[in-house]
Formats: sequence, structure tokens, C-alpha cells
Amino acid sequence: MFLGSVLFQIASSNRLFSPFCCLVQLCISASIQSYTDLNWRLDVEVASRTRQNAVTPSFVLKLNTVSGSMGDVKNENIMTSDFANMQHLKTELAAAVSALKSTRSIRVTRFLT
Repeated sequence: MFLGSVLFQIASSNRLFSPFCCLVQLCISASIQSYTDLNWRLDVEVASRTRQNAVTPSFVLKLNTVSGSMGDVKNENIMTSDFANMQHLKTELAAAVSALKSTRSIRVTRFLT
């Protein structure tokens, strides 16, 4: 369930916020991007004219996302990264997944749905 629809339900159930419910849904749903696809490639520079026997790996990532209320705006982001940043990204994502499994996160999810 999207955050925009949750806030829309809260705003529409309260009389005080009912004039602003459409505005809330429009603003929130337009700004949240959803993941659709991730493609990656490993590029390795083996040598150059100035440096011999220098191996420098880099990752090229293409992240496809959609945004908008109906998923009609498609975005494509191309990024490059080295191995250290990719390793840091892996540890941060693992921490985020473990945080999703915590009891507090489960309570909040249960409350919102």
C-alpha cells in the first residue's frame, strides 16, 4: 500500500482534513518513486598508456523507476560506482532489510494497513 493512499484515507476520514485530502494524495503520489528494474555491468580497466598492470574495476548501474499516481512517469538513472561504495551499499541495504523485520516496523505496518 502506498504512503499516499494511507494518508489519503486518514485525511478523508477526518472532517478537519477533508478539504486537503486530494492535495495530499496528489503531492505524495507524485513524489514517491517505485523500483521497477536494476541492470548492472562490471567494467574493468586493465591498463592504460601511462599505467601498466593497474586494474581498476567499476560498476555501472542502470536503475529504472516509475512515479506518479498511476505509474505513468518512467525514470532511468545511470550511475557508476567503485567496489568500496558497492560494498557499503550492500551493508546499508542489509541493515534496512533487518530493520524491516523488527517488531517496531511490523507494528507500524500493521497499524497502517
